[in-house]
Amino acid sequence: MMKHRKQKIVAYIIRKQGSERELLSFTHRDYPEAGIQVPAGTVDPGEKPEQTLFREVYEESGLDIKQESYQLLGIFQWERYDRHEIHQRFVYQINLKQDTADQWTHSVSGQGEDESLVFNYQWIKVSADLKKKLAANQGDYLEQLV
Repeated sequence: MMKHRKQKIVAYIIRKQGSERELLSFTHRDYPEAGIQVPAGTVDPGEKPEQTLFREVYEESGLDIKQESYQLLGIFQWERYDRHEIHQRFVYQINLKQDTADQWTHSVSGQGEDESLVFNYQWIKVSADLKKKLAANQGDYLEQLV
């Protein structure tokens, strides 16, 4: 069977709390079995990955990160076997300076498959075991954090 190729972004949004670093994560309100995730999404045709980063983070969390510092940590291949897809993941680190709540709920905007889903956001401490806690291998790139 032919595998479809898609470009995706994965956003590691980091804030400092004292000497600790925390990662923005969410769970689906109505689908908790989907696990703990970070903002991510598909690069639209004609869109640059950086544009997707800003759009997806805003649609999925409500955060406007255009004024924040960010960097590309790497580009990685990941295979989604259940959909016969190969994802080229552009993984970004965003160092958040703006104040945010410790927890909030956001209804996803935009036109994608996540539209109207409700995400429950929280910050979790960046630790050695965090990699295993994130769904869909989203934690695989945490060692790239700078």
